[in-house]
Formats: sequence, structure tokens, C-alpha cells
Amino acid sequence: MKSACEIAVIGGGLSGLAAASVLNETKKDVLLLEAAPRLGGRIHSVSHPETGKPMADLGPTWVWPPYQPSISKWLEILGLELFPQYETGPAVLDLQVGVSPRHQPLPGQQGMARIANGPRALIDALSTQLMPEQVKLHHKLLSVSRKSGQFVLKLEDPDDVEITATSVIVCAPLRLMAQDVDWNGLLDAQTLAIMRAAPTWMVAQTKVSILYGRPFWREQGLSGRIASHLGPLSEVHDHCSSDGEFSALFGFVGWPDRYSDQDQLRAAIEEQLVRCFGAQASNFDRMEIQDWSADPLICSNLDRETSAQHPQVLPSVIKNGFHQNQLQFGVAETANDHPGLIDGALEAGERAARRLLSNSV
Repeated sequence: MKSACEIAVIGGGLSGLAAASVLNETKKDVLLLEAAPRLGGRIHSVSHPETGKPMADLGPTWVWPPYQPSISKWLEILGLELFPQYETGPAVLDLQVGVSPRHQPLPGQQGMARIANGPRALIDALSTQLMPEQVKLHHKLLSVSRKSGQFVLKLEDPDDVEITATSVIVCAPLRLMAQDVDWNGLLDAQTLAIMRAAPTWMVAQTKVSILYGRPFWREQGLSGRIASHLGPLSEVHDHCSSDGEFSALFGFVGWPDRYSDQDQLRAAIEEQLVRCFGAQASNFDRMEIQDWSADPLICSNLDRETSAQHPQVLPSVIKNGFHQNQLQFGVAETANDHPGLIDGALEAGERAARRLLSNSV
């Protein structure tokens, strides 16, 4: 493995890949370092066992193109297509113990759409723009120091690798970067406090995808949507693929602490789906449960210990760059608009890369 590069990008999620893509356009010597065994970060999917094609999302799903210019631009650049979230027919309201769920229309969210083949299509398209030698998985950042005008990155690796870089873009969750990385005085107390105070969007959530042979709820004239006060899923939505190849529902676990293990949770989810949709709901092919709070490469201790909050736009100090602008933060939570969301990840990663490029002109 090379021990030096011009620009190191920390984090191989959507923001890191967007940053690397922008830098690659100018033929920069870029190395992308990812702690996990895969790219994508919070974008993850259930894959077909034979083809590897994304079947259902385990991370973010929706975009709002009328209000999100970054996603619209990047979809055009990457040649990806959108389709509307299916909301035809009434939802199921599952509200009271001992009372049968009832059907009722619910308003949808204007402009809400899905990406054909899921958000992983963004990851796949962006990663193909990088050469294999530019991407290093299983490389967790442990410390950053400064020596002779270069950043020295120490990585958790069997060989205790150190990499020197002229510039660094950090596209990993801010709380994790404050918790797990020794900055050796490169960041002041105010900056570290901002990082610790920035919640990582959706990492305390448990998302569930349930795959079926056919969309029986559509055949019943239902939208596939559930709104529940009983759980375990507080909300459920239709999650069928745009081409009709895969039929699925997905939902969010509203009360994860009620269940001692995943087997108990699975049984409770199946019971809820049967209660809301009838016996056909038990005939699923596959149920995948993604508890993001259990992933130490995504969720920090603070995210587990504090109530979930939507990220707010952060102070400009975290976005302006450090050490003559050679150290930039570009994770989704640093976005100027839609922090934490897919659109925010693209905007933040691109912004950090362009700030570096303008600095080097």
C-alpha cells in the first residue's frame, strides 16, 4: 500500500465518494480510506443472493428533487432515474390495543421520490469512477498529526500503517471523529465541542425490510402504509422496486428497547403485519433488520445515549477548513442545506472538495 498521497478522504459513504469524484476530475492523487468492509456508510441494502442487485434499502430511501438541487444534479451526472413513492390507496391505522386496525387515506409528502435500484445506485456509480488502488477498506482512522507541512494519518491495520497526505477531507460522522480519533492538538476545543454536539442522522434507528413474492397489499387496494401506536413498527411503507422485480415493505422500529433479541422482534413484526394486512403478510421470503445503533463504525456513544434529533445547520467554523484550508470536513451533517440527508451528503462532499481545489489553484 502506498504510504503517501496528495489528498486523503476519510470515509467511503456518499459524501466521501462525492468528494473523491470531484477531486478525480482534476487528476488529483486521491486515496479514500474506509473503516468498514464495504463502501456506502449509512447507505446499505438487501442484495439478491445471486446477482447482487439491490432488493431493498436498509438505510435512507427517499429524496425530494423539487427542493434538493444537489440530488437532482448528481442524478443527471450519473445517469440515474427516479420514480415516485407508491401511495395509492388508504393506509392502515394501527392505534389501539384490542381495536382492529382501520383503513384511512393519509396525506403524502410532496415531491418525495425514490432512486431506481435504491440509493446504493449512487454508491455503485460513484465508486466505479475510482481505481481499485484508490480505495482502502478495513482502514479505520486512529490519529491525525502534522509533520513537515504534511498530515500523518495513523490507521488501525494489521501493519499499523501510516499515511502522509498534503490535504485531508473528513467525511465520517463528526461524533465518531471526536470520540475515536486523536487529533493531537490540530482541532481546538470549540471545534471538538461542535463535533460532539452534532447528532448523526438516523443512526439510533432500526430499519426493517420485508420481501415478498408479490405486492399483495396493492392487490387489496392498499398503499402499504401503516401508522402505528402499538408497534413494533411505528410506520411502514411500500418498498417495491420500480421495475416490479422485487416486492417489499419497509418500516422503522419505534420501540426497540421492548425486545430482548432479534428473534423476539421478528416475531412481533410478523404479528403486527398480519394484524394490519391479514394472513398473507406472514408469507414473506425474507426479513432483514438493520440496527444502526449497534454499528460502532456509524453510531457514537453519544448517539446511543441521547435522544434522536435531526441535525441542524452547523456553525460555519466547521465548514471553513483548518490549517490553511488543507483539512476539511465534508460529511452529510456539515451540509448548508438538508444536513444528514442524501442531498446534504452530496452537497457537503462536493463543497469540501471544491474548497480544497480552490485553495490549490
